[in-house]
Amino acid sequence: MSLDKKILIIDDEKDILNLIETVLQKERFTKIYKNLNGKRVYTYLIK
Repeated sequence: MSLDKKILIIDDEKDILNLIETVLQKERFTKIYKNLNGKRVYTYLIK
């Protein structure tokens, strides 16, 4: 049985987000969520 690897990345630099995403894809993360705005993500998560 294979579990989906999930991760949330938040950074205000789009290039850094894309670089981290590439590395994580090589590590077989299947669900990579990215956002440039941590406050917006926090607000969404606490609802």
